[in-house]
Amino acid sequence: MTRCVEKQLIRSLLKERRRTISSMRKEEAAALIIAQILPLLKPFKAVLSFHPMPGEIDMTELNLCLATENRLLLSRITEENTLSIHSVTEIGKELQPNIWGLLEPDPSLCCEIDMAKIDCILVPGLGFDHRGHRIGYGKGHYDRFLGKIKAQGFSPKVIGLGFKEQLVEEGVPNEDHDIALDGIFLF
Repeated sequence: MTRCVEKQLIRSLLKERRRTISSMRKEEAAALIIAQILPLLKPFKAVLSFHPMPGEIDMTELNLCLATENRLLLSRITEENTLSIHSVTEIGKELQPNIWGLLEPDPSLCCEIDMAKIDCILVPGLGFDHRGHRIGYGKGHYDRFLGKIKAQGFSPKVIGLGFKEQLVEEGVPNEDHDIALDGIFLF
């Protein structure tokens, strides 16, 4: 089995596993993020978070807290299929749906931020393992972005966030371009 086929099988399994997470578990996880992650983020002045895709862990309250403290950064996918980073202070006003219907910073309302200013990056994924590896959706946005940051000599703290059900005990298959995370918190 090729690495690509192996990853596709794991993605299918993880999507199904995540689909079966109850609403009660999702609410519990969202509350735990505020209780456990927000205090860990206190030392960081600029936190690149994410606006969740359907099925991902709810980041609403955490992002609102970071926005009111002027520490929230969110990414948008550019026409070149890369990530641009923007400061967001008013989530309700400064986000717009992209071509897939996912909310991203409106570049006419949000300042683009140089990646050198990012202190911490919160990363979503379909699955995570104990070695700090993640598997995403296969588009490579985060892998390319993290690789670019590393190549330019920047070293923000990189933390994966998700549900306990997203743990891949046997390990996530990884390749040379995959960047291991500094920590993973599964709720």
